[in-house]
Amino acid sequence: MQSGHPYKLNPVVDGQPPEYPFSRVPDPPEGYTWEDISYVIGGYGWKARFIDLEGYIITGEDENATTQYNLYNEDLDMGPNWVGYHAGEEKPYDCGSCHTTGYSPEGNQDGLPGLIGTWALPGIQCEACHGPASQHVENPDIPLEVNRDSELCGSCHSRGDPTEI
Repeated sequence: MQSGHPYKLNPVVDGQPPEYPFSRVPDPPEGYTWEDISYVIGGYGWKARFIDLEGYIITGEDENATTQYNLYNEDLDMGPNWVGYHAGEEKPYDCGSCHTTGYSPEGNQDGLPGLIGTWALPGIQCEACHGPASQHVENPDIPLEVNRDSELCGSCHSRGDPTEI
């Protein structure tokens, strides 16, 4: 699969970086190690941001901080390079409604105060777009019904003016 959907949020387990099928994220921002990171936001095909052990997106302390890594992207003619991201701000991770599967706005995932809400699975897994499909998983010959309604995609893939996609 070459979609980045399943890789929108990736846990860091035992201080080891997430694995991606066609890309690699470098070490975390300057001053951090993988032991300091709980999740990576993205990291597949476009950019990567890092979440600390309290659940907050790492932004750095001043305007010179470079905490977002842009992977090389031929289509966008961008990267690879480090850039700033909301330097000096405290940024909770409140993106779960679009970047996870089985999201609930209640509570804090993993008990981390900066992770707003809880989810069943990190990333946008198959069921987030295709609906429940346990029968298909057990037997791939059973076809999936794909919802091609633009409202489904647009609920996450629109920013700013909701009339533009």
